[in-house]
Amino acid sequence: MMKRDYLDGVNVYRIQQRQINERNPVDYLKKLLSFFLLSSFMVTKLFLSKRYNLIHVASEPDFEVFSTFIPKLFGAKVILDIHELVPEIYARKFNLNENYIVVKILKWVEKISCKFADHVITVTDIWKNTLTKRSIPESKCTVLLNLPDPRVFKAKNSITKFDNFTIVCRGVFSEPYGLDIAIRALDIIRQEIPSVKLEIMGEGCQNPLLKLVTDLKLEGCVHFNKITSVYELAAIMQQADMGIDPRRDGIYAGETLSAIIFELMTMGIPVVISRTKASKKYFNESIVMFFEPDNCHDLARCVIELHNNPQRRQKLVKNGDRFIKKHNWEGYRKIYCDLVDTLCRG
Repeated sequence: MMKRDYLDGVNVYRIQQRQINERNPVDYLKKLLSFFLLSSFMVTKLFLSKRYNLIHVASEPDFEVFSTFIPKLFGAKVILDIHELVPEIYARKFNLNENYIVVKILKWVEKISCKFADHVITVTDIWKNTLTKRSIPESKCTVLLNLPDPRVFKAKNSITKFDNFTIVCRGVFSEPYGLDIAIRALDIIRQEIPSVKLEIMGEGCQNPLLKLVTDLKLEGCVHFNKITSVYELAAIMQQADMGIDPRRDGIYAGETLSAIIFELMTMGIPVVISRTKASKKYFNESIVMFFEPDNCHDLARCVIELHNNPQRRQKLVKNGDRFIKKHNWEGYRKIYCDLVDTLCRG
């Protein structure tokens, strides 16, 4: 039975539960198709009673945009928000190359989905370049970084105290996000910083990570947090002395930027991140501290060095603040609102 919530002025209709436990491509596609059918019915039903001027589709997969077929037929404008490039995430998830037939089909689906939408939003210039090469004209695509709301992610109000050194990281409990790398690095870090704690925030199947924690005897150092709101997320991050983004490089994973990087910068917390294709494009060593992807020893080295160098930490915080002031939530909100106004007037 569908559940309806009202959160911060937004009506939320929960039409399908999601467990990140797909074992093969068929299971994955079945869940996506199920959600597409349910959401198509719901969007059409709501449109017939409310007559929306614009519908923003922010969902994997791309073909979810066709759930707006009836509203678009009656004049509603449609934005397709691509936070995940489906061909890339599918290839990464099931270890397929780009010539695999299903990946080729997904690229075709992406193309017709983008053509159906009135405008496309994505989250990095790397993905905009990919989309404009294979699916849409550049004028139809806008990049909006995954920036945090500063009203929620407020600057830390206390000075770091190393009697309990807390590191935070966040991501889905799956291979691309590299949370296993963070756990292995912690086993090394605690030899130099005995008081270290790792707070992991995410979703998905924890079992492989819990086993790793047990095998390394890190039960007292690692804590998994089930987050239900951004306010809970911000509250945990307020206690952090440092943040890390241990994601792996390569197809899909290396082309995205984790929201936690921007959240930590907004809160005045130094960040250690893997040197991926996307992170190299947006950041440099004056803003973050890089470690080599998939290398727990290098991650541990960076954390220990930064822990022992308060001047470097302060420099990263200061330069991170400058970055956020340049690429801020208010600025990107204006870009989005202007886009909505333009579409609705057209």
